[in-house]
Amino acid sequence: MRERARPYPSGGNSRRRGEAGVGERIKRRREELGMDRNALAEAAGISYPYISQLETGYRNASHPKQLAIASALGVGLDDLFATEELRDSLPSSKPDAGGAALATTVGLSASARPTLSEVVAIAVNAIENLPRGVRLDALNQIQRRVMDSLTGSRIERLAPHEVFVFGSNAHGMHDGGAARDAFQKFGAVWGEGHGHHGQSYAIDTMSGFATLAAEVDTFLDYARAHPELRFQVTPIGTGIAGYRIDQIAPLFADRPENVVLPVEFSSWLENEST
Repeated sequence: MRERARPYPSGGNSRRRGEAGVGERIKRRREELGMDRNALAEAAGISYPYISQLETGYRNASHPKQLAIASALGVGLDDLFATEELRDSLPSSKPDAGGAALATTVGLSASARPTLSEVVAIAVNAIENLPRGVRLDALNQIQRRVMDSLTGSRIERLAPHEVFVFGSNAHGMHDGGAARDAFQKFGAVWGEGHGHHGQSYAIDTMSGFATLAAEVDTFLDYARAHPELRFQVTPIGTGIAGYRIDQIAPLFADRPENVVLPVEFSSWLENEST
């Protein structure tokens, strides 16, 4: 009698669906950090079998899982999940190959102090030279670093009664900036771009200003109805959505006491009231 093939993932007839290179990069980075698979699984909020199957090439990671793993390992998505073709086409990260070459491209001398328009031109040039598949991730990382440098107070943890309020989109794709933090740390639900989930509250900032303003009003009503909670608001709408502080801050002028604004918004409101 002929022996039946063993079911996936064990046995000689099992088929690997994932990229071996991805699994090897995850394993190499994990070991660089002194983490075993259990530690990575816990840090990323993913099961041990899922990590094991990724590292051995038996599965591909969904986009939310990619974000969680990259964050847990302290690297960008392209460092782990870009194809070999994309990785080979990424510009060199060596200092000698970076700023001076880009400055020359936009007509800026390497020793000059760049103007605002020149800085923007350098950033745009650098991002446009990346493979299309990693440009959005690069933009998200730039946004996150700039916002961190402005506030100096990125929210890393919450008390049990606190809620992280962040800017999202109608489709609930939490793949950048504060939305990524909400998804990875504070219970935001992928696919849910509105309202209270876990210790997070999503406000759609990407569907036009009228929608944003209406969602802020809904949020403030919710905060008034839940005085037992403390809502930590991030600088919603001022990142990739493209609004100015003087457009967003006034929406929170009549906030209840349990709504805590970022320093950008509170400072603007204080200056306007004096």
